[in-house]
Amino acid sequence: MSMNLVVLLYLVASVCFIQALKGLSHPTTSIRGNLFGMTGFSAGAKMESMQKIIAELRDNAKLSIIGQGAIQAAQAARIVQRTLEGAGSADPVAIHKALAAVKFPSGDPDLYVAKPQGLAFAEDRLPADGSAMFIQWLENQGQEVVFPSEFAQVKPRART
Repeated sequence: MSMNLVVLLYLVASVCFIQALKGLSHPTTSIRGNLFGMTGFSAGAKMESMQKIIAELRDNAKLSIIGQGAIQAAQAARIVQRTLEGAGSADPVAIHKALAAVKFPSGDPDLYVAKPQGLAFAEDRLPADGSAMFIQWLENQGQEVVFPSEFAQVKPRART
């Protein structure tokens, strides 16, 4: 992966972050803002495609810290790639139709976020599956995935 692509991916992640903040600024748009900000990422998730993109970003792009921004950006790049391939042209109507048809079923090698039902878009162009990944933090600043069960590393700790 070239450094130009890495920079582009971080730009896409930054736009998602800004849209999340914008959406969270008012109660009527908070759900939309939350969807922009949510991701299903934890480096320990039991998800082969996520582990492969983490290894690619670490080994080929030489990123020493890989967080949710990198994963969101990589997923966004795959969405754009499939949209443009599906559109077959730069026509805005064709691109809009192609985006509506983009689907990453669960288990797809290009699905990098933990969505048990896969990644697809609803009529409002937001992700159809609004689920998120839940983690628990460890004393050593590490994390363990506890939900969804398909990607969980451990069961949640009991409340103390």
